Amino acid sequence: MGADPACSQLYAGTRPTHEFVVKSADGGLANAFVHVQGSFPGTPVPSTPVTIDQQGCVYRPRVIGVRAGQVLQARNSDKTLHNLHSRSVKGNDFNVSQLAGGAPYTVTMAREEMMLRITCDVHSWMNIYVAVMDHPYFTVSGSDGGFVISGVPPGRQRVQVWHERYGPLTATVDVPPGGAATVDFTYAGTEKAAPPTSVP
Repeated sequence: MGADPACSQLYAGTRPTHEFVVKSADGGLANAFVHVQGSFPGTPVPSTPVTIDQQGCVYRPRVIGVRAGQVLQARNSDKTLHNLHSRSVKGNDFNVSQLAGGAPYTVTMAREEMMLRITCDVHSWMNIYVAVMDHPYFTVSGSDGGFVISGVPPGRQRVQVWHERYGPLTATVDVPPGGAATVDFTYAGTEKAAPPTSVP
């Protein structure tokens, strides 16, 4: 971060870390995107935006999900210039700069894309991964590695997890009517990361 004095000053006397792999004490993996695969009946797109922040010269959070047709809002909470550059292959393109103290940038996500990578052309270490989904059956694992996806239609469903370091894993689960089902994913830690857009 020494390339930008404003970023370097934020971590004076400390060592900044890059959250490639965040594990809990018992091995739970955070920042993994989990979604149910398949086509589902249409549901209303939320009117509230999904917000990301450029804070401490990193994107927060690191992994998010948003509906196609929903607004993505980006804030700059740092006292330095940032840039938002989406590496889209599905038409979710934007490349804008944000001044310190500037107004939030908003964009409506056009169509489904997993995983959309957003970088900062000013600070090469900054990355965030965004899944743009046609349905609401998705989430991101928490600090303990756990996740809950509500309202999944009953029946046999394929669930996929994606992590930026370890790539995708897929499992099948039977969801009972009006009940809950449990699915577990385990990475060996030796997987090779798949390209972001390889997730079906």
